[in-house]
Amino acid sequence: MLNTSLNSPEDRVAAIAYALWLEEGQPQGRAEAHWFKALGLVNTGEVPAPKRQPAAAAAKKSAPRKR
Repeated sequence: MLNTSLNSPEDRVAAIAYALWLEEGQPQGRAEAHWFKALGLVNTGEVPAPKRQPAAAAAKKSAPRKR
């Protein structure tokens, strides 16, 4: 999930660029493209909304671990 209350603009750009990279399937060699796209989104105020997880995935993450 994308945290939009990050401390600095650079932190927000980095978080958005990372989210874009994940959405594209983690391609190699596109870091600069993701950075500049994220920078544009932050500068225009068009920060993408975080994608919602399916209920099963959210439940799995919150379930206690077996020991």
